[in-house]
Amino acid sequence: ENAIPKVHSPKPFPPDILSAIDKLIADETALPRTERLILRLCRAVGPRISEALMLPCDSVTYIEGRGYKLEYFQTKIDEWRTVPLPPKLGRDLVTQKQWVATTYGPNCTWMFPYAGQRPRQNTIVDPEAIGPWPFDRFRLVLWKVYQEHGIVESALTGETLTGVQIHRFRHSIATGLLNEGWSQYEVQSFLGHKSPTMMQAYAEINEDLMRKKYLEYIESSVDFDGHKIDTDDNAAIDVERM
Repeated sequence: ENAIPKVHSPKPFPPDILSAIDKLIADETALPRTERLILRLCRAVGPRISEALMLPCDSVTYIEGRGYKLEYFQTKIDEWRTVPLPPKLGRDLVTQKQWVATTYGPNCTWMFPYAGQRPRQNTIVDPEAIGPWPFDRFRLVLWKVYQEHGIVESALTGETLTGVQIHRFRHSIATGLLNEGWSQYEVQSFLGHKSPTMMQAYAEINEDLMRKKYLEYIESSVDFDGHKIDTDDNAAIDVERM
C-alpha cells in the first residue's frame, strides 16, 4: 500500500489508556456531542481520521434485517470500504445527518461540518462555505480533554502519550479482533486494507491467548494408543519454553 518499503510496527494503546478513553466516551458530559460522536466512530470501527472527518452525510445507511452500515471512499488506497456499525452508533449517526440538514440546510454534504474558528486564522468560517472538521482543530480539542481527564500516561507500560494518536485505534481494533479468534483475512476485510502484507504487521497475538490455546491443544491431545493425555503442571512449563 506504500510506494516506499518500510517496516510497520503497529502500536495498540495500552489496556489502561484504552479503558480510560472508553470511560471518556461513555461520559456524555466530557465532550461536545459532535466531537464525542467522531471519537466513538473512530473507536468502534477504526476509520482513518482524515476519512472520518470528511465523511459525507450519505455514508450511513440502514438495511432492513441487516442493520446499519458505513460506506466511504478510502483516499489512501483508492478503495471503498463498507463496514457494519453497532446499532446505537448507527442510529446516532443518522440523527447527526438529520441535525446537519436542519442546521446547515440540505446542501451541506458533510457528516461533521465545522463552522468554528480554524487554527492559525482565528476567524469564523463563512456560513455559505461550511467545510468538514479540520484535523488540527479536532486534535487540539481532543488532546485538551485527554489532559483534563489524565489520559496522558500508561501505568502499565510507562508510555507517555504525546498527542491523541487516533490512528492507534485501528491497531487496537486489529489486535483485539485477532485475539478474539478472527482470521487475518477477516480483520483485513473489516479494516479495509487492500493487501494482506499490512495485516501481517497487526498480527500481535497476546501471551494470554497463546497460553490458553496451547493448553487447549495439550488437553485435547491423545497418546499413540488413542488415550487422552492427562494435563499436568508440565504443560505450563512447556508454554514458558515456547
